[in-house]
Amino acid sequence: MAKKTKTKLKQVKLPSRIPLIVGLIVLGIGLLLLGLYLFSLHESMKPTIESNKTDMKKLPPEIKKEMTVASMSGSIKVPILMYHYIEYVQDKRDTIRQSLNINPDIFELQLQVLVGAKYNFMTARELGEVLDGKMKLPEKPILITIDDGHWDLDTVILPF
Repeated sequence: MAKKTKTKLKQVKLPSRIPLIVGLIVLGIGLLLLGLYLFSLHESMKPTIESNKTDMKKLPPEIKKEMTVASMSGSIKVPILMYHYIEYVQDKRDTIRQSLNINPDIFELQLQVLVGAKYNFMTARELGEVLDGKMKLPEKPILITIDDGHWDLDTVILPF
């Protein structure tokens, strides 16, 4: 008879995968909740289609009380200068930026000419108040707008 030999098998302890599985489940739930949230934002951002239900028949009293009707007997004229970029364009291949740009020194000269010509600078809010009859239009008014709010608004324009 052959002699039976017992061989001991070395037990290798496998790393526990439970934390990994739990982490993946938590991540999956988080992504699902994020997706649902973003979907709800998307749904709420859809334009309202006007219908008999959405059409306002009467103004709410609190809104009506705040509204005033401006009685303008004539017309007003306010020049509005619109700027897009005010900077030194670095990339000469950027033809779109160059076509919408004005150099800061030219912008400064334009402002000096307007000040020298005694123009009174207005904000859009002030123009609205004039149109609402809450403010008188100054002599030689002018409004300057800066389109899109690029970085040059803070670094180049506001220091003027």
